[in-house]
Amino acid sequence: MFCRNCGEEIPEGSSFCEHCGAPVEADTDQTERMDQTELAAGIPFRTEEDQFFVKTDQEPELFEEYIIDPNQKSPGRPRWLLPVLFIGLAVISIAAGMFVAILTGDDSDNEGSDQPTTAAVEEDADEEEDADADEDADADEDADADDGGQLELTYAQARVFAGAGIDGNTYGSFDRAISQGAMCIEQDVVMSTDGTLFTSHNRDYNYLPDSAAVSDGLPRLEDIFQKYGKTIIYVVEIKAEDTAAAEELIRLIYDYDLEENVIIQSFYPVILKRVKSEFPEMTSIIIHDNGAMNRVSFDEALGLDYADMVAVNIAEGKMTAANCNAAHDAGKEFVAWSLDSEDQIRRGIEMGLDAYFTRIPGTALELEGEYD
Repeated sequence: MFCRNCGEEIPEGSSFCEHCGAPVEADTDQTERMDQTELAAGIPFRTEEDQFFVKTDQEPELFEEYIIDPNQKSPGRPRWLLPVLFIGLAVISIAAGMFVAILTGDDSDNEGSDQPTTAAVEEDADEEEDADADEDADADEDADADDGGQLELTYAQARVFAGAGIDGNTYGSFDRAISQGAMCIEQDVVMSTDGTLFTSHNRDYNYLPDSAAVSDGLPRLEDIFQKYGKTIIYVVEIKAEDTAAAEELIRLIYDYDLEENVIIQSFYPVILKRVKSEFPEMTSIIIHDNGAMNRVSFDEALGLDYADMVAVNIAEGKMTAANCNAAHDAGKEFVAWSLDSEDQIRRGIEMGLDAYFTRIPGTALELEGEYD
């Protein structure tokens, strides 16, 4: 026990402290005030490996905790857990593989399988390739049909130029010539004061072009291009010397992609020169006669390097073998207009005309057939 006065330890049952002489009073609460270290001295020491606790009722209430039980082993992880997990994963993997095989229809190992043989598969692939090749060929044919200027003209069709018919330069005249087999169709063009190109064979409109637009309602060249597209060859004659008409024609050719579908002709060298400078591969015709529109002599026409053909008037007696030979010697093709009877057409064919204008293209094509 301890002295309450000096705190020194004294024997149990002492009446006075042997250290300070102070009387010793009975202390019923002394046990409660004992040093915690002394109380804990009776707890046995345990190593860190044995950190598992059991409850004890032999210790004071203050320390009624869990103390180390050296005989108890760690519960740890059950030894059977890992094997069970591995087995479970294996079973799941096998089941998943079988499920996928069922979904994909992989029964190649089964007898009587409905899967096609390799030969059948190859045959189907060949058929598909043939079908694709046919489709590509059809597409190429359609592209060729739309390719302006790549028309498949017969020799006769390339020689017969359908001139203005009884109806003049009208849709009725154009349609009639096309129905007879003609592919090269002539348009005589004048330009109104607002810059629009109209078609007319009447020379009066050369000087009063607005009348073509207002009074008679003649077709616009642009409307003709829209109607026939790349299905024919347009033999366009500009009837005036104003190069503004040539510029408008050039614009329309570009707009409708008709460079290879147009033959340009005129009495006026300046018109041919301008159009050929824009389209060097386009066929051009210089027209010669004795009329008021004529600008060059026959010999001068033969010397124009931007003229591919020289056209003469049969009514003036200029469709002769001598002139035909002279044109050929100059590197030009020889053309005449207008051959409107069977006799005239036969003469032209026998003479060696390279092309000719006629109002009876159906008859001309039939006669051409006789000379093939």
